[in-house]
Amino acid sequence: MLTTGDVIVNAITVIASIAALAISLKRKHTSRVDELRRIGEEAVLIAKRKAADGLPVDRLALETAILLDVQQDGKRDYTRQQLWASVEAALARDNK
Repeated sequence: MLTTGDVIVNAITVIASIAALAISLKRKHTSRVDELRRIGEEAVLIAKRKAADGLPVDRLALETAILLDVQQDGKRDYTRQQLWASVEAALARDNK
């Protein structure tokens, strides 16, 4: 039979576990956002260095971002729309 002390200890353990899970998920989300931002910024830098023959920097940066995404682990982690938004944001920050 469970005593009041056992119930309190179990409740605290459950709450602590839920809090740890929430923190872990938040960190994972933050790291994905940071990674996406880094890819966009790096792609813009590369595209500006390689821009030639009248190719638009934004389109070249998008294709570079796609390649950088795949290059990390051999698969696509982000959609084309996510990478496009990252490139647009990096271009906007760069033009300030």
